[in-house]
Amino acid sequence: MSLRDWYYLTKPGIVYGNALHFIAAFLIGYTAQSSLILGLVSLLGTSLIIASACVANNYLDRNIDSRMTRTKQRALANGKLPGYEAVLFSVVLGLVGANILALAQLWLVLGLGVLAFSWYVWVYTFAKRSTIHSTLIGTVPGALPAVAGYVTNEQYSTAGAWLLFILLVAWQMPHFYAIAIYRKNEYAAAKLPVVSVVLPRAAIGLQMILWAALYVSAIVLLVATDVFSAASGVILLVGAVYWLFSIQGGARVAYKDTWARRIFKQSLLLSILLFVSGAINVFVR
Repeated sequence: MSLRDWYYLTKPGIVYGNALHFIAAFLIGYTAQSSLILGLVSLLGTSLIIASACVANNYLDRNIDSRMTRTKQRALANGKLPGYEAVLFSVVLGLVGANILALAQLWLVLGLGVLAFSWYVWVYTFAKRSTIHSTLIGTVPGALPAVAGYVTNEQYSTAGAWLLFILLVAWQMPHFYAIAIYRKNEYAAAKLPVVSVVLPRAAIGLQMILWAALYVSAIVLLVATDVFSAASGVILLVGAVYWLFSIQGGARVAYKDTWARRIFKQSLLLSILLFVSGAINVFVR
């Protein structure tokens, strides 16, 4: 078992993606009283809890992963790593992350971390085996790191924090539906009731349009409530509107896999734009 195997057990793509959203939200909520050191401590603790949840999910999904081309070489899926070692690794990561947040007295962030861990490991992990709505269920822990980043600044929940929650939920739906479309055969092989396995692509495309429209609306509300400055909000809004029109164009190409991959890549660019908007928001209020 190499260090690389341990590293990928934490699903680094998920950890880094959530870290980017955390940083963006922290910058969006940044004030003259904010502490960069506290922000870094909060990011570290939150990222360790996310990594812990990913390891636990890998352990619980090892049988499913063994039936999917993309995941069958994971250390738990191919039997390279004993299950008890993964569980111990998850526990250590989670306890270290939780203790970092507790020592920094970031109680609200810790509470959000515990909620995200519990929801991802227990609610989402088992929902995806039984319901077509598992994608929506999975957006909850995916959006909470952004809330944690925002509230790190003041340590209490605000309307802005939950508008960011809505923004990230709305972003995740087309993002993950696009993945579900171009990886349909893998999910079917694993016998998971993912939306692309159950519904026709036209129906999925319509849902993606509605969620992208909600994403655009959330940006407008963030600007209207002064969470975003107009300058930073417009940058993200332009990208979001372009994404919405790209999704609407799916019908013209019969929602092919190439279209879904393009929508997925555009969603990643929106994450970068969110970060850029947050950085601008620090200086332009």
